[in-house]
Amino acid sequence: MVNLGMKKETKLAKELKLTPKMRNFCHEYLLDFNTTQAAIRAGYSKKSAYAVGNETMKNPRVARYINELRRESAEKLNITKERILKEYARLAFSDVRKAYGEDGNLLPIHELDEDTAAVVAGVESDEIFDLDPVTNKKVFIGNTKKLKLWNKADGLAGLTKMLGFNAPEKFEGTITGAVVKIGGLKLDNE
Repeated sequence: MVNLGMKKETKLAKELKLTPKMRNFCHEYLLDFNTTQAAIRAGYSKKSAYAVGNETMKNPRVARYINELRRESAEKLNITKERILKEYARLAFSDVRKAYGEDGNLLPIHELDEDTAAVVAGVESDEIFDLDPVTNKKVFIGNTKKLKLWNKADGLAGLTKMLGFNAPEKFEGTITGAVVKIGGLKLDNE
């Protein structure tokens, strides 16, 4: 699908002196983060789209415009780091027990608290019937409900990454009396 409709020139696009194709490329790139497809949809030839897309992404003016478009989108949708962290925390620290009542039955979806409802990926319900030997008709005897939750590990990984817990720790100081081996070379720090 080729989108040749030119995007409205914003004040920033004008200030950055972006061509209409560059401006369109930026908008199209944000649809799927695919530089080749963005170049094609922005009006560049299919033959050169890969090269043009990659080259366009290296342009600092394009990068600045894309960052501004992202910021505007996040602002419009009220997407903040805090809100994302909250959702990751819901996943990471979810407790499936909160989805069940005291009787051990799954709570109706509308009775789940916000944190529990946020981690539910899906609910499957199967009705079980049996044949009544007297009337020879199907009789409802119960149902099975399955609750699928989003992956807790993804929530923990997201939190760890956003909070920088997986970043390498820096050591600043002096190590004395250490022997360091690099390849076959032995370095003595004394």
